[in-house]
Amino acid sequence: MASLPLAEAVASVLLTSVPKRDQPLVLDRLPGATVSGERLSPEIADAHPETEVLSVMVHDPVDADTLARFSRLKGVVTRSTGYDHLPLDHLRDRGVVVCTLGDYAVPAVAHLTLAFIIMLLRRVPEGMAVTQGRGGEPPRWDRSRLSGRNLYDVKVGVLGTGRIGGAVVRMLSALGVQVVGHDIVPDPALEQVQGFRYVSPLPAFLAECDVLSLHVPLAPDTRKLIGPVNLSRLPRGAMLVNTARGRVVDELAVERALRSGRLAGFASDVFSGEPDPPNLARFRDLPNVVITPHLGAFDRRTIVERYDRTVRLAEAILSGDEAVLVGHRIA
Repeated sequence: MASLPLAEAVASVLLTSVPKRDQPLVLDRLPGATVSGERLSPEIADAHPETEVLSVMVHDPVDADTLARFSRLKGVVTRSTGYDHLPLDHLRDRGVVVCTLGDYAVPAVAHLTLAFIIMLLRRVPEGMAVTQGRGGEPPRWDRSRLSGRNLYDVKVGVLGTGRIGGAVVRMLSALGVQVVGHDIVPDPALEQVQGFRYVSPLPAFLAECDVLSLHVPLAPDTRKLIGPVNLSRLPRGAMLVNTARGRVVDELAVERALRSGRLAGFASDVFSGEPDPPNLARFRDLPNVVITPHLGAFDRRTIVERYDRTVRLAEAILSGDEAVLVGHRIA
């Protein structure tokens, strides 16, 4: 296959979990590729044994057994920033190139994070509940109990200051907001941002956060990092925003903190069990909650960029163009 022209070689590219509305974007850029709306499965793998480059999404069940069915596999491109859903040890042992899309969604996720912070502080979800008459109440034009907080009067804590967290720091700092950060590997460039500072250890950082925004990857040491103990370290009445990974948060502990008043608000774009989170109902009757179905990278500009980068990386893997893979390759 390596000797084939690239136009013919793309027939060995398989993309799974591509919504029907997005499939023309792929086929326009990568004619001849196989594009499926279904999630990866052993059956799909068996139907496409010629696959050399596989592209998946975060909710694809990617396991060693399924990947082993692709005997000619050269590369895997996940159409995401995170890669906790991939069996990296298996792929590295096989010498398979593994790429993420890098910083393609940084602005989009950072913008949504800022929207969440403002919505919670200004009590937008509670205002909507009152004016729309949710929870069996009649619609009312009543703001008497909805006095919010101003961005200038709170301190926002950014937990995880990588690409997305760093963008959130810069956006908030540019607006004149007090921002503190915590990361196991501080970014020296961020330390030069006016009005921003790192705080360690983690308990001391949490104690300063009127709003806590999560931007850590999912790893063994971050799973349910925000649970009963760390929630108790936040100031009473703090607010929590999660645009990272659902499993970073103990959702039951968050529900309890909301009902007790320890948390004054919760906004999350991510949940454990995606794409079928089992625990959404527990937040249904809470008016100070914003829940969205993973909209962070779901604007038109970012969707197009997702497929543009996927195509460039797939072509680079097939052609052996290492220069294109720089900044995206994790194995």
